[in-house]
Amino acid sequence: MQSTYEYVERQNGSSQYDESSLIGYNMHAARYVKSSLPFDNGNPFIEALPRPRMDMTEISAAYQRNISLSSIEKRKEMPFYYKLAEINLLRQVRFPLTFHRELEEQMYLALLNSYRNRHIRFVGDDSILEGNEGAGTNAGFSLLGYSGCGKSSSLEILLSNYPQVIVHDGNTTAKFTQIVYLVVSCLANSSFRAMYDSIGTAIDKALGISNNLYRKYISSGRNLGEKSDRIRELVEKFGIGCIIFDEIQLIDFASTKENSFESLLTLANKTKVAIVAVGTEDAYDKMFNTKLRTGRRLGPTISGHAYCENREYVNYLLSQLFKYYWTDKPITLTQEIQDTFYEVSRGIVDQIIGIYIFLQVELIKDNTIKVNSAFINRVVNKYYPGLQKLLEDLQNPLDEAERIRILREGNNRFEDMLSSEKQKMNASEIIKYMEDSETKKKNELRDELVSEISDYMDEFNVESILNAVNAELNLKCNAEAGKSELRKKIIQRLKKISDTKSNNQKKEKKEKGSLLINMKKDVLS
Repeated sequence: MQSTYEYVERQNGSSQYDESSLIGYNMHAARYVKSSLPFDNGNPFIEALPRPRMDMTEISAAYQRNISLSSIEKRKEMPFYYKLAEINLLRQVRFPLTFHRELEEQMYLALLNSYRNRHIRFVGDDSILEGNEGAGTNAGFSLLGYSGCGKSSSLEILLSNYPQVIVHDGNTTAKFTQIVYLVVSCLANSSFRAMYDSIGTAIDKALGISNNLYRKYISSGRNLGEKSDRIRELVEKFGIGCIIFDEIQLIDFASTKENSFESLLTLANKTKVAIVAVGTEDAYDKMFNTKLRTGRRLGPTISGHAYCENREYVNYLLSQLFKYYWTDKPITLTQEIQDTFYEVSRGIVDQIIGIYIFLQVELIKDNTIKVNSAFINRVVNKYYPGLQKLLEDLQNPLDEAERIRILREGNNRFEDMLSSEKQKMNASEIIKYMEDSETKKKNELRDELVSEISDYMDEFNVESILNAVNAELNLKCNAEAGKSELRKKIIQRLKKISDTKSNNQKKEKKEKGSLLINMKKDVLS
């Protein structure tokens, strides 16, 4: 296919879109890079896509997220609350995981397959991107793994490489608004019907529509079939490349019929939109029913927790995490510590970080504690009681749900600790301030001024006088002023307020009088 648009050059293998512009903005003018495959040349919906990040330099740059800490000297002098606040930043740390390269590749392939099997069709003045139903079944993919293994955070970084909406201006190719991807976050106990409505919400969000236009349009469908037809219309209207269903384990499968999923897969087959499922393996089995034809229709499966079995890799994660510390010196990462951390986390990155956070909390309370197997187990039993028993069978959905509950409660405990320490710090600062000799003098002066002026100007209530006193005391120019000078300024301020109030009342009375005169004239006339 011969292109009718101009190509741009990728700089040093980067995306054709300015990376900074992808943050916070959904819509971008199309920029085309010639495909390395002649088959895709001239397909604007493919050549406007950024290439995946495939080499380790790109993967590391994208998926490694470090945090900046205060200097060691400052950390030593920090109040406990500020240490806790910094420790909590560990939640933002990200590491390149073993499935990231495969994730980048499968996302790009899913979009390629989606746009290869479609063609522009003009309907009046509009154009739609229609699927070739005779073409091979479209392939998406699934990202499955234990909760906390890094699936959702990895998905967020993956999508940061793509503009969500690409606008083809129509100068050199058909004018078209292309939605590259939609993310539908499954809600707890939601039905498949609600999930379809959420697709409308995702379209509204992608296009910056605030009045729920497309959600209402899909939601008003009388049944699942009508909703599906309306989604098909919107997939074709906006050339949606893939629909990503995140956290599929939250769906209420007890109230969801299998034909709902068949409807979704039929939609994918007709429109060629790629379907991506992200969640736990158990939820995937329930959602798509592990029949050969269903598995084939959804595409390959990426294991999000395979790295958890790789002890060498888990030890690497620990070595990176142990670089962050709030004690006098870092912890020496011994074989005993590595083995114990693996026993209490099974290598799940979010669990490793959570345990390490509480380990640091205990150490800044008492830095004489020796970090060994016994200490780590005490920390786990204190903040995540019952967790270790549940790690024996991670494939059991009931145990998995209970594990997530325990982790959530532990994390909430940290937030409560943070809030409590902030209150203590505030109380300490209040006491220190109120007991300060200069503060005491200032408060005594304030009380004397309020008392004296209240006797002198009894037309003002105490609150008004106190406000005037505070206003003058807080002025920098009055820092060295004596009591008599301050008293004079406060009285002047109050008189000015009184005069302004009196003038306003006179003006209001005059305006009311004029209004009454005019009303009488109107009646008489």
